[in-house]
Amino acid sequence: MRLSSLALALLATALFAHGTPAAPWPSPRAGAGLAPGASLTSGASGAVAPPGVSATRGSEPDATRSACGTNLDAVMAALARHAAREALAPLPTTYSQDTNGIAVLEDDGTFFYPNSGGDPVLDIAAVCRAFYASHGDDYDQVAFYVASSMTQFIVAPTALAASWMVRNDTQGLGLSVFDVGATLGSPARLKAFLTMNSLARYPDDPEATTYSPGDPLGSLDVLEHEFGHQWLAYVWVDSAGTPSHALLGRDWQHWNFFTDSDSSVMGGNDWLALPADSFRTDGGYANYSPLDQYLMGLRTRAELDSFFVVDAPVAFEPPGSYTPPTDPISGLGCRGRATWWKLADIERRNGPRVPDGAVAPRHFRVAIGLIVAHGTTPTPADLAKLQVIRTGFPQRFTRDTQGRGTVDVTLASHAGAVDIVHTPLQDIEGSAGSRSVGALVTIVGGGMALHVAPGSVQLHWRTSPEAPFNALTMSPAGPDSFTVVAPLPTSGTVAYWLSASSDSAGIAAQLPAAGPSAPFTFAVGPDVTPPAITVWPVARQGSDRLPQTLLARVRDNVGVDSVWCENSVDGGPVASVPVVRVGTDSFAVALGAGLGRGQKLAWRFVARDVATAHNLAFSAPGYDTLRVVHDYIDDFENPASNFIHGPVRWSWRDAWHVETLPVAYGAGAAYHCGGASGEPYGPHGDATVWTPWIYGIVPGTTLTFDERHALEQESSTLAFDAARLELQTGSGDWQPAEPVPGYTHAMDEPGMGIAPGEACWSGTTPGWVTRTLDLSPWAPGPVRLRVRQVSDDLVGYDGTWVDHVHVHFPDDFTAAPPPPPAALAAGLVWPNPSRGAFALPIALPSAARVEWSLHDVQGRRVAMLWAGALAAGRSTLSAQAPAALAPGLYFSRVLVAGRPLAAQRVALTR
Repeated sequence: MRLSSLALALLATALFAHGTPAAPWPSPRAGAGLAPGASLTSGASGAVAPPGVSATRGSEPDATRSACGTNLDAVMAALARHAAREALAPLPTTYSQDTNGIAVLEDDGTFFYPNSGGDPVLDIAAVCRAFYASHGDDYDQVAFYVASSMTQFIVAPTALAASWMVRNDTQGLGLSVFDVGATLGSPARLKAFLTMNSLARYPDDPEATTYSPGDPLGSLDVLEHEFGHQWLAYVWVDSAGTPSHALLGRDWQHWNFFTDSDSSVMGGNDWLALPADSFRTDGGYANYSPLDQYLMGLRTRAELDSFFVVDAPVAFEPPGSYTPPTDPISGLGCRGRATWWKLADIERRNGPRVPDGAVAPRHFRVAIGLIVAHGTTPTPADLAKLQVIRTGFPQRFTRDTQGRGTVDVTLASHAGAVDIVHTPLQDIEGSAGSRSVGALVTIVGGGMALHVAPGSVQLHWRTSPEAPFNALTMSPAGPDSFTVVAPLPTSGTVAYWLSASSDSAGIAAQLPAAGPSAPFTFAVGPDVTPPAITVWPVARQGSDRLPQTLLARVRDNVGVDSVWCENSVDGGPVASVPVVRVGTDSFAVALGAGLGRGQKLAWRFVARDVATAHNLAFSAPGYDTLRVVHDYIDDFENPASNFIHGPVRWSWRDAWHVETLPVAYGAGAAYHCGGASGEPYGPHGDATVWTPWIYGIVPGTTLTFDERHALEQESSTLAFDAARLELQTGSGDWQPAEPVPGYTHAMDEPGMGIAPGEACWSGTTPGWVTRTLDLSPWAPGPVRLRVRQVSDDLVGYDGTWVDHVHVHFPDDFTAAPPPPPAALAAGLVWPNPSRGAFALPIALPSAARVEWSLHDVQGRRVAMLWAGALAAGRSTLSAQAPAALAPGLYFSRVLVAGRPLAAQRVALTR
């Protein structure tokens, strides 16, 4: 029998005795342990039993038992057996692809195997390897259903769904710390793999009953239940120095039927204490209880009160046999006594939860998948049913944690990439005959296990523009490091670029990205070129905002020797002041302290290089001038801005940061609430950027700022994600403030920080919009303002940008400088991936005809997205891909006046 390398590595760890597997497969139970004499049966943990199946321990080695599968100590051995199965040659697959956020996996012939009873059982290791072959290690849990046509119980004959624990790094749960994720394709993140069985087992309505021995379970209840098994319910308690499983019921992985669990999805009941030691149940499977939330890291220990268990229950009404493993039942009465337990009883047995709820993660990422038989596509009905479950889960989870936790069910598919890091070589004034060239070559994380191909790292160089590039193979010089010695001419210019490949066909990189068409260069011989200095002048500033910090970037291809700043006040003598290095090539100085309105500060940076000629450079031929005024201006081009940013609500994301503008948006920097480098903003966001306090407001004082946004809208008038301006006077509450032009949408989602029906911005602006707010009603102040952006748990777009903030007082006249001319450029296509709607920022120095088209991977044009004449300046083109276009990878191409401008890879998900 031929075994995979993974199987060979795990074969020795697959066998164990009495629940103690050999390393590196640790027993996941700790502290609580098993009761004396408990048997060990292999399989998954945390399964929900289907109707009519007893809760006795099963005997099938690869079957999950009813009532949550098996006891948890055996899950490591079960995963080891799956990983050690014979490495069969997979069949080619055609239909595996992400479809509307669902990871569809076509069985390649390795996904199932028959158990001793002939029932098909899902091979967890095979499915994990297939999933991570095309997805990154980006998920806390992965949940897979199978197509409705596959009606057998593919978890095992006795279980509806199960949670396979893969990794635990949390203390205080009754579990040891363990990690077997790398063997399943997740080197760092996956906590549990959820096997959810056939979609035929679930009704079309996720709220309808799936499973009803007492209180019903719907499709979302089952998913919440299995998701909760990452933390729940394993804790024993200390009872006067003796370990007790008083809180636990079925398989010691659910709450005891007699535990007052506040209707937890993990079992127990909401027990109501009545007079005369009487009790009655009031529903079950409704939410995550306070104890659940503490163990999940969503509550701190200070937020958890005591809880009780009904002991010695008698006189049941209606009569029946009720034991700790019994499922929740509404309306059951009994007599008994309440035994109260505290968190201290749990901590004495299991230790405190680490990390504590004050710092534990509250946002989780889950991938939802569908397995289809080999050679088949998912049916529209299956996709629709699973889509309802997938999109309903985040809202249900937030509701059932009382807003304390969130789930993101978006997919990120990527196979990894080769990354080359190299510091470009500087000019040299004398040739030593040769020069060492080094590079760091790594694999950027992705689903596939990639490596740098041996011998693929090469230096390409030439000494004449007419000559072909010579190739030299670079040798390993340490972990991920490569080096080679290249010959040098006695004088002239050397051009070079680097390349490297992975051991997977088609995944390679070159640096610079354009390779031979735009290589690095360095000169050999005497240097007469002065340093290059880049600054962003500040033409005016309010007197109460001084001193003004000024920033300069100084670069020289031989090396910088020294930098300083020359300045004078009102035409007086020139003084030279030192500057502070604030980065690899950046320097800052603070000028103007104590200057009053009407004064002028002339300034410039000066730099000298290390060349023999000591070449000098100046940031301006003469001087730049800063005029001291009453107004307050901030363009975010220099450090030490008086603006601050942060989340509005604790645990919600803050995506505000100062970022260099995309080329199509203009020059310089701006405050941006969104991802960096064209990435969309993340889910679950509620954050603002604040102005400093504004004092001395008089009638006629105005706030002006430039703003642009791209936010998820429900319609042209209703918002899913939104932004707005808010104002605070003194110590008062923040209140909405509407500038001119005003708001375009109304919020439609509850719980977003902006109440449903309140005015806001959403959708996409065509470009920058200058907005003005009259501050006269709030005279004399002080006031401060903030721009707030909120985002739900689903799609993210480009976000909100704020720039050129200007508080103008009527006694001060300042004219805004003209905007810089647009350069020919195209920005990033967004959103990417997209369900069909695309936007493209573009800048033209003069009017021209523009064609924007979509091409398949063979280069064939499949759609013309936009074509026509476009005026000079900055614009954003919008387009909709044809509905008939299949999901997949495409290329966006732009022609300006018939000449190619840009090409980008885009993904269509539908």
